[in-house]
Amino acid sequence: MDGCVDDNILSCCSGTVRTIPCYSLDNHANVCIFANPFLLENLRDLKRVGDHPIFKTVFVDPRNKYNLVGEPIIRKHGMQINRGKDDLYKDLVRKSDGKIVMRFHLDHRDGFYKAPFSNAKVRYAAPSDGARQQGARAA
Repeated sequence: MDGCVDDNILSCCSGTVRTIPCYSLDNHANVCIFANPFLLENLRDLKRVGDHPIFKTVFVDPRNKYNLVGEPIIRKHGMQINRGKDDLYKDLVRKSDGKIVMRFHLDHRDGFYKAPFSNAKVRYAAPSDGARQQGARAA
């Protein structure tokens, strides 16, 4: 699962902050804050705010250790979180049709539930800075 899984436990610890390959679910956050601006379209406000196709408006802070997804934001956008067996994973589910959008697995090292970018079926390219500013989409 794209560098996020290590012995069936999600581990997002490869490379620098800009290459963190996971979304991290945060049940206390009331906003989404990503370290990776390349996951967003329509970067604006000095590249500190962008749009994500699932999580909508997201703040960017490259100093952040995670790409945090606030659980209240998920509910606000018509989705719910279903806990899996023994709380080892959580599914992000669209309320309208019950379809699983992505699965977050528990990382026992830090207590966050994490999902690799490809798990979300949404991935933006890590293009040059110019293309990144345009919100370029991966083919």
